[in-house]
Formats: sequence, structure tokens, C-alpha cells
Amino acid sequence: MILLEYILKKYIGVVEKVKLITVHVPEVYIRGIEELVHSNVYPNRSEVIRVAIRDLLKSELGSLININSQ
Repeated sequence: MILLEYILKKYIGVVEKVKLITVHVPEVYIRGIEELVHSNVYPNRSEVIRVAIRDLLKSELGSLININSQ
């Protein structure tokens, strides 16, 4: 987890402020997101999306760092 936090801080910065964005999402994704909220896995749709984006960035940036360090 320490490496992932380092990656996020280095390449994304400390998450202190949030910014509103608008995206087009397939309806099937929305249904899945709403099911996670309805099942009390997450408190709201925004949190589902934030977690998904965070996890994607950790994974992708981690892969980039591993490729560049070889």
C-alpha cells in the first residue's frame, strides 16, 4: 500500500479538493453502480466512481512505473 500511496502522491498529488466533471456512462454501468449503492457497499454513486478511478490510476500508474524502471 505504501508504494501505491507514493504513486498517487507523486503522479496525482494529494487529493484535497474535488472537481465536478461530466461523463457519459453506459446505462449498464449506471445500473451496476446503483446496485452497489443499494446494497450498501458504497454510500453513494460518487463514491463508487471515485474509488473506481482511484483504483484504475493506482493500477495503470503502477504498471507505468514498473515498465519505466526496467
